[in-house]
Amino acid sequence: MAAFSTVRRAGRCFRLSYWHVGDVDRDRMDWAFRLTRANMKDQYDKCGGEWKWNDYRKRLEMEESPARYVFVRLAGDADREDRDVGFAHLRFENEDGAAQVYVYEVQVDREFQGIGLGKLLMQVVELSGCLFGLDKVVLTVFDTNEKALGLYRRLKYIKDASDPSLCNMVCERGYQILCKLLPKTG
Repeated sequence: MAAFSTVRRAGRCFRLSYWHVGDVDRDRMDWAFRLTRANMKDQYDKCGGEWKWNDYRKRLEMEESPARYVFVRLAGDADREDRDVGFAHLRFENEDGAAQVYVYEVQVDREFQGIGLGKLLMQVVELSGCLFGLDKVVLTVFDTNEKALGLYRRLKYIKDASDPSLCNMVCERGYQILCKLLPKTG
C-alpha cells in the first residue's frame, strides 16, 4: 500500500494509512464515530425498523476486534495541522466459502466529498482484497443513498447473491447488498 500512501486531489495532499482497530487511538475513533453519525443517521432512520440509528450498537460495531481501517488525512501546511477527512471500515471474512472484504463504512467529511476520496478508499479496499487473495468485496448500501449507489455503479459493483431481492425474501428492505469479484493474482 506504500504506493498509495500519499495522493493529490483537488490540489491538496492527502495521506492514507491502514490500521487495526486496536491500534486506533480514542480521539480518532471518536472522530470516526461522529463523522459516521453525521453522514448516516438520517439514512438509517429512513430505513427504519431494525436499521434505526443506535449510537451504542454502531459504536460497538466500529470497535469490534475484526475491524480494520483505512484513514485519509489532509496534509497540513504552515497554517493548519494534519486532520482526518475520511475513512473506510472493513473486515476480512469468510462467507459461504468465499473469502471476502466486507466494507462496513466509507465516510468522507462533507467538505471533501466530490473530489474522489470515496472512490480512492474503495480502490484501496479492492487492492487489499487482491493482495490477500480474496474472492470479492461486499457491502451494504441503503436504497436512499443515491451518491453511494452512483459510486458503486461506476466502480462496477453488482447485486450479491445474498441480496434479499435475489433470495425471494418478502420484506421491506430499504437496502442492497452489492459485490465486486476480485481478479486472481499469481
